[in-house]
Amino acid sequence: MKTPSAVILSCLLLSACGGKAAETLPVELVIQHTAGARYLQPAMQACSLKLDPLPIVVKELPADQMNVQAADLTIILVTPADPALPAFQLGTDQLVLVSQTPAPVDTVTLEGLSGVLRGFLSGWGSLGAASSQPAVIIGYLPDNELQDFIEERVINGAAFTSTTTRVEDTTSALALAAAVPGGLALVPRSQLTEAVTVLPIQGLDQQLLAYPILAQTRAEPAGNLKQFMLCLQSEIGRK
Repeated sequence: MKTPSAVILSCLLLSACGGKAAETLPVELVIQHTAGARYLQPAMQACSLKLDPLPIVVKELPADQMNVQAADLTIILVTPADPALPAFQLGTDQLVLVSQTPAPVDTVTLEGLSGVLRGFLSGWGSLGAASSQPAVIIGYLPDNELQDFIEERVINGAAFTSTTTRVEDTTSALALAAAVPGGLALVPRSQLTEAVTVLPIQGLDQQLLAYPILAQTRAEPAGNLKQFMLCLQSEIGRK
């Protein structure tokens, strides 16, 4: 999945969008999201409870199988599921490189990290550590859109080494990085805990690792759906 140079977003949810308003949606919302957006499920559940509560049915699908017309709300990271339809930005997040606390180094270089991720270099010694402890590369399965995003932004579209430990979602990557000596993972900043150490990447503009959290709907947001999306904006903004 190639990331376009710019994502054109529709008007803010808090603004009055033009056009005819959609009918009020049913009392139950059907939500579909990608594996990359799985970590937003607690925010979805929080909003469900806040809105009276509002029952929600949550489904997870690969990004390339998303059909915006099949759900009331589609949540995806980086790029819209359907480029032909408006996309609303619920918030932003940013990937950061983490390792177990304490980490063998304070920072890494982009050149060294690229070599380790691609398998050309091995061990923390290649990243400036005094020891030659093996580096355990933690990546995502192919259906997680963040894996494509990382490969494009960090290693110029190349693939991770075949020895990469693949996990389904960012929560699993974070837990593994915290538990495995020598583990390295790129995870959302909003999920950080004290169990991991953030390693700045010298030579890489950190803003290149920022990404939008996008929502698409099959009709103009109104009623319960609009209130739910506003709540999600608030929950995501607090992270």
